Amino acid sequence: MSGTYNLFGDSKLKNSIGYAYSDKDPESSYIRYPGELFKKDGTVPSFRITHWWTNFPIEDFTPQNLSEGVWKTSTNGINVILEEGDEFNTITLDILGKNEYGEKVRKDGGGFPHLLLEQFFGDSPSIGQLKSFNFNCDLKIEKVINYMNKKDYDPLYHTAQTSAIFAIENRNKESDSYGEYFWFGVPVYDDRVEIPLAYTNRDGGKLSDEKIGTGMFIYTIDGKYFWDKSVLDNSWHSINKNLLPFIHKAFTCAQESGYLKGAVISDMHFKSFNFGWEITGTYDAAIKLRNIRGDYSI
Repeated sequence: MSGTYNLFGDSKLKNSIGYAYSDKDPESSYIRYPGELFKKDGTVPSFRITHWWTNFPIEDFTPQNLSEGVWKTSTNGINVILEEGDEFNTITLDILGKNEYGEKVRKDGGGFPHLLLEQFFGDSPSIGQLKSFNFNCDLKIEKVINYMNKKDYDPLYHTAQTSAIFAIENRNKESDSYGEYFWFGVPVYDDRVEIPLAYTNRDGGKLSDEKIGTGMFIYTIDGKYFWDKSVLDNSWHSINKNLLPFIHKAFTCAQESGYLKGAVISDMHFKSFNFGWEITGTYDAAIKLRNIRGDYSI
């Protein structure tokens, strides 16, 4: 069936938003789904907020009305703010790493807080079917504050970073690597560098006896394809680019690295999307997101 379609449900963020949290590695399956944010009667959430490695999950889902059309849900670890608009709503993800870490300094291999806007895709097209995949999102980074002192700070282990991430999954039940997927990232900000660099690795780092992360392959595009300067300038920025050539390259790189054995590009489908903060050091950081679309043509 030829045509152009949007991968995302609720691109305008007008529906309720689900919420899930874990106080440890979310891959441990210790995940709870206690409620919905900014509940709208008669709507079903397409997006959810995922809140990993937190000491402060949301318990009270009654939002605070800050001003006309502006609502906030908070804990000691986060603020999530929804601003209503005529065309689309805007969501702010504000993570409070100073409260999460307290006096603790994160060491190599330790868990770290995440605050992500996430969506899963059930019936998604085969990557092999696509002629193009144009991803669009408007974003504005409102703050990044590093509270670490020089003695404790190590850029190998400590940063605040945000990327738009897709999981792309092998759904061919006859394939040897059925159910495996790779993480595909569009870099936005990393506090260690002016423009985020390309990155490939195993999620969770090197193999070890203790499982942290998914163990799947990560491929993040070089930020120079999207940005010519840092987006930390208190201005709105837009991602609007055909990602399909990069996805094909990422799939090839994953296979060359020993992942997705026996798979072909027509086996691969969009599994999920997330966008938000990973705070591997003692940082507070906030980002606004709106107008999230994934227009694909077949």
